Amino acid sequence: KDRGNEKNSEVFMYALAGLTVVYPLCDGAHLVAAFIPLIPLFQCYFGKYIRGYAWTAISTIIVCTCFFTVFLRTPLEAGTQLCALHNFEGLYIKKEYEEIVKRMIDYEAEKRKEGHLIRFADEFSIVLSIPQDRYQKNWDMLLVGNIGRNGVEDLLDEEGDIWYAVRRDEEKLGEQNYFDLIRYIKEHYKKVDEVLEFEVYEKTD
Repeated sequence: KDRGNEKNSEVFMYALAGLTVVYPLCDGAHLVAAFIPLIPLFQCYFGKYIRGYAWTAISTIIVCTCFFTVFLRTPLEAGTQLCALHNFEGLYIKKEYEEIVKRMIDYEAEKRKEGHLIRFADEFSIVLSIPQDRYQKNWDMLLVGNIGRNGVEDLLDEEGDIWYAVRRDEEKLGEQNYFDLIRYIKEHYKKVDEVLEFEVYEKTD
């Protein structure tokens, strides 16, 4: 309503737009992608000070930096290749990471034949679900849409013979992980198997 606060309103709208890009995947690529829509905002604030070729150069540098960071940095890294996993075709991925995904999908299938359902209790769950065209509500992305809703015991109150797989080294886990759940499983459940960098736990009576 106050014309003197028009620019503040614009900043607020851009901030909201930026948050939708960054959250819940607050990593480098999403953070950089959020800078692209800021170019018109910079023009609004600094357009009267920077004009002509200088402004074109600044905008070009921002766009090129964002493009390189999001689309080219990973393909240029050593050990990356085009992914052959279903639903990930055309994306670049480290070879050893793709092998881990394949091995864990095979391991999950092996245990299913033996009558054990495997739940992955960290963010690796969604990585395994996408190639299998599978959706596991509350488990694929534990902290998205679940904040404050399901506690640890609620999530673990499942029927059947379920085993829970978590990565051994917590330092490899991202900020989105439900660490209370992971630590509860490690402290209260019995370890029954190990495969690659994962530990597999079973609920004890």
